[in-house]
Amino acid sequence: MTKRSRIMGHKSRSQLTHFLCIPLKSPQLATALLDMRNDILADRRFDVPKRAFRPAETIHFTLGVMSLSDRKNLQRACDALREIEMPSHPLFTGLAGLTAFEGSSKQNANVLFAKPTGPDVQTLQEFSNKVRRKFIDMGLVLEDTPKRTQISTEVVLHATIINTIYAISNVKIEQAPDANGERKNKIKQIRPKIDARIMLDKYADYKFMDPTHLERLEICKMGERKLAEGGGYEMVAFVDLP
Repeated sequence: MTKRSRIMGHKSRSQLTHFLCIPLKSPQLATALLDMRNDILADRRFDVPKRAFRPAETIHFTLGVMSLSDRKNLQRACDALREIEMPSHPLFTGLAGLTAFEGSSKQNANVLFAKPTGPDVQTLQEFSNKVRRKFIDMGLVLEDTPKRTQISTEVVLHATIINTIYAISNVKIEQAPDANGERKNKIKQIRPKIDARIMLDKYADYKFMDPTHLERLEICKMGERKLAEGGGYEMVAFVDLP
């Protein structure tokens, strides 16, 4: 194992604090998300918790996750963002379909997402990969999948639409009495699973957004803000895209 690999392995176990992303915003997207949510919640075939639906303010493409708990690394990330070589022309991207990650169970799904569409998808992919590789080379972007032993330099462009991590519930588990006859209940967190097989077929071609100009590349803090604070994520740095 190289010195850099050891460092990256150590950092990957650190708490993730920020992420690099391209936000997706349009009135059409907000309307399409609301329409889909209402349609799914009204369909008795589907059992999707209301809290699992992602609000319009949070929709984005993630290019990488980071642990920037100290000011030095945060400043390095912000400086790197300003040094990004931009595409030669504006990027317009749509959003469509509902799908699950390759290799995941559609019968017991946790995350469902939409894919980018339009003539600039390949250019967007190449740009996103280039940005991710730069931040990896600087030791800033980390692997967010514990099972992987090597960090991926390829961005899986996706916009999360449903994620059951936001619908976790606490369930009280009764324990057997101890030697003194006392019961100490245990609290277990349960993450819902979704049988998405019919849902994925129904919304395979669902249009969330026509090709729309991508305006920014941002570094945001982990953790969704409350609606009273504007919703979405707190942006700490950004650069304008062409």
